[in-house]
Amino acid sequence: MILLTFLLVIYLLLILIFMFLIVFFISSLFQDAPFVPVNSSVLKKIVESLELEPGSVLYDLGCGDGRVLKEALKEVKGIQAIGIEKNILPFTLSKISLRKTSAKVILGNFLKTDISNATHIYLYLFPKIVNRLFFKFKEECRSGTRIVTCDFIPRDITPDKVIDLPLSHNGLCKKLYVFILK
Repeated sequence: MILLTFLLVIYLLLILIFMFLIVFFISSLFQDAPFVPVNSSVLKKIVESLELEPGSVLYDLGCGDGRVLKEALKEVKGIQAIGIEKNILPFTLSKISLRKTSAKVILGNFLKTDISNATHIYLYLFPKIVNRLFFKFKEECRSGTRIVTCDFIPRDITPDKVIDLPLSHNGLCKKLYVFILK
């Protein structure tokens, strides 16, 4: 009887988890950017392209599960790493993934969050939101702030550098675009 009750509880938990994932997936289709994890094979390239050094303040806008922040903290000592994520499931994953690091993860809207202390910014978001963010960067961030975008660039702005990435199995993360705020 106890075994049957235990199995029933496990079954109900699995159903709840499955339903939560379906709701999350459907709701992410209507977001500015759905949660798309960066392939681990390009993480080092992303961190290299940021050219972080001790004292850098890195913001990952739409940080997902926090893997870029985690890699940056692993590769470069003495940086401040801050992620901003508005979707609860990736936010929770990033909090778990980064719990033993100095990274700070904020649940919120990066369009409404002050990022004026950023020296480096990474984002992997759709073009529509990238365009809106570049206006924010120009208003809030200081000259010399290094911005790295993956796959999408803002309209009418030429990157300072383009980095080709190794092809991944899913065809995502093809290029990094580096911008230095003037």
